[in-house]
Amino acid sequence: MSRPRKSLYIVLFVVLLALALAKFRSAVDEMTPHMEQRAWPTMSTFASFATAAKGADADREQAIAAEAFREVERDFSVFNPTSALSRLNAEALVPGPAAAPAAFPSNAPLAIVVRHALRTAEESGGAFDPTVTPLLELWGFPRGSTNAPVVTAPAQEALDAALAHVGHRHLRLAETNGAVLLSSDVPGLRLDLGAIAKGFAVDLAYDRLRAAGSTNFLLCLGGNVRVSGRPAPRRAEWNIAVQDPFDPKVQRPLGAPLLDGDAVATSGSYQRFVVLDGVRHSHILDPRTGRPVRGLASVSVVAPTAMEADAASTALFVLGRPASTNYLALHPGYKAEFIDEPAP
Repeated sequence: MSRPRKSLYIVLFVVLLALALAKFRSAVDEMTPHMEQRAWPTMSTFASFATAAKGADADREQAIAAEAFREVERDFSVFNPTSALSRLNAEALVPGPAAAPAAFPSNAPLAIVVRHALRTAEESGGAFDPTVTPLLELWGFPRGSTNAPVVTAPAQEALDAALAHVGHRHLRLAETNGAVLLSSDVPGLRLDLGAIAKGFAVDLAYDRLRAAGSTNFLLCLGGNVRVSGRPAPRRAEWNIAVQDPFDPKVQRPLGAPLLDGDAVATSGSYQRFVVLDGVRHSHILDPRTGRPVRGLASVSVVAPTAMEADAASTALFVLGRPASTNYLALHPGYKAEFIDEPAP
């Protein structure tokens, strides 16, 4: 990359960080004016933190959250060839008579996230699928710097070829003697946990902050939010707003307030997309058809943990309103809010 282009990207990144921080502070100031706020870049997005702690105590709490996010990025980044997930993809998910299942402790972060990802895939009938990488690459959402630019929508033949390497049904997960064993029966299958890892990172930071004695705070990572305690001494409810999918300057109040420990995640078609043949396509793909999802602009899910909310928001976005009923019936503690795309 040439130096002028690199400088431009650095300037753009700084501007985006400043805008994200300003937007977060504006929202939090309105909700909890007495709290201190922090924001910083991490995990290819922005983290935000509001806390009732002050000064050095607030700095200490931010450091705890930031370290948790760094650990999750080290484990789950598909861009880092030494991450636990990259090693799993490169060394373990190779089928054949000589291939041994990958083994890792059942309480390891990778085991926790893979287990929940596969559970969500099964419960949603494949609407959520952690093996969707070949489709993302085909549609021009790169997982590395070597992908050629995509200028036209893929043909059905290309979709069929990619779909042959997609599907949670090709994964085998077993647990024995405190270890998780994971194997695949399809060559070229790769796990990408980007639709769930940020939620897990928020939960990890939340648990560590609570263990360290922190009580009243709000964590946000790329749209994944979890709250602890109270936003104010005499108020138990956290009134959260999410971005309007049609106007980035507008925040829509979430219908369901959050209570101590609650989490919310939003999946939408308005932030990441490609334009192919003059048509805008969302980065959220239906793993069953290989095509971008249409019909919804965003889905927000309130759940007991951020990991659950993160995975469920993607699953429900793919399922759509009518088909989401069965999934939500399996999780009566969840609350979902849908925003439709405008009529053509």
